Amino acid sequence: MFGVRKADEEGTLVYHDWMAWLKRTKPTHYPADGTIDDVIGHEVSFLWEGQLLRVPRHDSVPIIERRRMLVPVDNDTLEPIDENERHLGHPAASAPGGIEVNTVIVYSPPHFKERVLAFVGFMWLSTSMFFCAITVSPVLLGRYLFEHQLHVENEVHDIYSFVLGGCIMLFIGALLLQCYQSIKDIASQSTWSDFTVSIWHQAKKWTLWVTRWAFFVAAFGIIVPFSFGLLIELYLVLPFINIGKDAFAIEVLPMWAAGFVCQVIMHGCIQVVPNNRIKAILDDVFQEGINEMKIETCCMKLLGPLLFVAMNATCLPFLPAYINVKILGNNLERNDQVTMKLLQMAYPIALVGVGSYYLGKVGSRFRTRLVQNIREDNYLIGRTLHNLDQ
Repeated sequence: MFGVRKADEEGTLVYHDWMAWLKRTKPTHYPADGTIDDVIGHEVSFLWEGQLLRVPRHDSVPIIERRRMLVPVDNDTLEPIDENERHLGHPAASAPGGIEVNTVIVYSPPHFKERVLAFVGFMWLSTSMFFCAITVSPVLLGRYLFEHQLHVENEVHDIYSFVLGGCIMLFIGALLLQCYQSIKDIASQSTWSDFTVSIWHQAKKWTLWVTRWAFFVAAFGIIVPFSFGLLIELYLVLPFINIGKDAFAIEVLPMWAAGFVCQVIMHGCIQVVPNNRIKAILDDVFQEGINEMKIETCCMKLLGPLLFVAMNATCLPFLPAYINVKILGNNLERNDQVTMKLLQMAYPIALVGVGSYYLGKVGSRFRTRLVQNIREDNYLIGRTLHNLDQ
């Protein structure tokens, strides 16, 4: 393959005892590359098997109908084995340059066609099973956790099961990769001092790794989704709910799912918008991945301000509604429907007020910029004149 014949790839190993097979013993030497020879040993022997073929060197050779392009040749003389092929010559030899320029000798293992068919079938089967596994396995894992571990009585949508199971499977994969790297690093040490230093280094590394992952899961898997979900419930869901005699209740799981989806959408928008401050903070925090994330920077510049804004957006609109209930008297306190109506109105009014403020601010900047452009265009204010000397 790739223009080179490797001797160790053109044969099979025959083990003479079970111990050699268990230890996967290698021959003392292999034949020279491009040669056909056997190596007989006491524990293992290398036996050359297969066939040599003369094949086209490139894909622009002429094609002759009912002529084979893979021509078996003799292992010693490199002449075609079939007399008819030897008489007619290789089809690619009719191209400019002749047989040496347009053909090459390659090695073909035994049962080549059957091996290719088996390889294609195995690839198709393994690919299908892989895509089926990454689709079905997270759903089954999520269902099991919701039913048997979290004891959720209501029927849970499969999208929640898929998200929960997928996150856990990704975490398990990262954990296994970290274990493999740690074991490989410890096992590669040759002296006891290096072995001890490696264990101490891996212990510190694992402590930091667990801390960062625990912080990441708690912050972006629980706190931030619940904060976004609560804001969605209060500002977008609560105002449109027809509240009757039953007490208003917020379902935790749908609220978390809505917040998680909102978090993913906002992250995608932040990554798309160029030259924004939040994207620069995210790149600084996760510059080297979750394993090396900067927890202090994340708390000071990202998580802290986000929770502060979410807390104010949750509590501040509630205070005027609560004060109005207290001012209007005890009769209003006993009327749950009127109290809930005030609460329903508080958050949309706050949203409209804050939105109007920022829209007015943006409009003021736009008006100032427009007036400045008009003054510059009509009165040449702020322009540099280049014809004063004329």
